[in-house]
Amino acid sequence: MLDTGAVWRYLRLVHQGYDAYSIPLRLEQLHRQLTLNSGIMTEKMGRQYNCLHKQTYDICRKAEARWQRVTNGAVPWSPQIQNFWDRQSLWKLLLKGRKQCRVSSRKIRRLMKKTKLPDAWKKTTVELEKALRNDRHEKLHAKKIHAVTWCKEFLTIQVKKSKKKQWTSLKARDRFLRLRQMKQHEEARCRRHAQSKGSTGGLQAIQVEEHLHTGQVDLRTLTDRRQGEQG
Repeated sequence: MLDTGAVWRYLRLVHQGYDAYSIPLRLEQLHRQLTLNSGIMTEKMGRQYNCLHKQTYDICRKAEARWQRVTNGAVPWSPQIQNFWDRQSLWKLLLKGRKQCRVSSRKIRRLMKKTKLPDAWKKTTVELEKALRNDRHEKLHAKKIHAVTWCKEFLTIQVKKSKKKQWTSLKARDRFLRLRQMKQHEEARCRRHAQSKGSTGGLQAIQVEEHLHTGQVDLRTLTDRRQGEQG
């Protein structure tokens, strides 16, 4: 299956390399010189062509080596950074929908609710593209400056919450304590039942046949569990 994103990254890297070395302009100049010289390539033109060929080959090779490199996981997570990602995902989905591409309407609704942007679908294409560019710029700025600080603050808050439970109301606290006490009672009852199992309950006595040396059969009553297991 063709990965359109990978193709786009490869072409973007190639175009950047071409623009950096002015490859199209130099090729056009070389073609003009060759036309004026009646199609005869001089030694100087040959050197220029070989230089252009080597540079374009190197640009393509570098693009092939870099197009699969995707930077993921290097940014410390925090709710603020997640908000940037959610907004960018929302803008991208809406832009895809404007291009008549198939998108998930359920995912768009969830992102609008998550980002608290219920009127995002009303934006025009120009406004969506502008919002996407602004969010990308702000996210890059936040990644460099605030990402580590936000992550540490979030982890500190989570540790404090785990140490001291914050109850929304006294009713919720009483309900939690009551359920925990019921659970403890149930666990204690199960432990007592497991400890006493075998010594009480079940059959109190059984009768087994015992063959005497005289050849007669006698019934013997066993009241102990170990005796019953032995025989």
